[in-house]
Amino acid sequence: MKKELARLHCVKHKYPDKTEVSACGLDFVVRRGEKVALVGANGSGKTTLILHLLGVLEPTEGKVSLLGVNPAEKFSEVGSGVGAVMQNVEDQLVGPTVIDDIKFSLLNYGWERKKAEGRAMQVMESLGIENLKDKVIHFLSGGEKKKLALAGALALEPRILILDEAFSQMDPEGIEKVNRLIDEYVKEKEMAVVMAVSNREDLKYFEKIYLLEDGEIVYSGSQKEFEKEDLDNQFCRH
Repeated sequence: MKKELARLHCVKHKYPDKTEVSACGLDFVVRRGEKVALVGANGSGKTTLILHLLGVLEPTEGKVSLLGVNPAEKFSEVGSGVGAVMQNVEDQLVGPTVIDDIKFSLLNYGWERKKAEGRAMQVMESLGIENLKDKVIHFLSGGEKKKLALAGALALEPRILILDEAFSQMDPEGIEKVNRLIDEYVKEKEMAVVMAVSNREDLKYFEKIYLLEDGEIVYSGSQKEFEKEDLDNQFCRH
């Protein structure tokens, strides 16, 4: 069995307005080289689970482990081992231009400027956005911003890539290109991928499915088993 990279056990969270969200039921487990989709209707807790996995939120109950540590307490120990693309992608873009944004994390982790620029160009070319190299981020389309955030996340070759509906605003051709690149990382480096999914069509890119329903993880299984269980109605309750 491949090495476990992440686990959430019966996570419950209370927001400042006293709204409570939980992701209990089955444990959510991600192992090396797995591509995992987290599905469920709006309000089922997908984003809350993602934020706990990244240590942005700390649960009021339950346990979270990411690369062997509690991410809310020791995210600095995780470092470049985790890459993320969030739903509100603009919140994570920091550079004035596309190449500056991709280089930002590399330089922060001590890469030499010339090496960081070469790596940034390599990732941009892989995603087909090298023509945007010097473009000011503010003028990018929504889909281009998602690709830029993904380029920044992949530049450091993370052990686990965490995505919150990262394919939204991308055209079908762009989604296919992104998935081919992600598959290369999964195959060559055994990177694990977790994505919160709302579009039924996106499930074809994932091997393992977790279903969240009313704050409970009620299903864990393969994509084929998911279809056999006739659980597609979860994509209609938005």
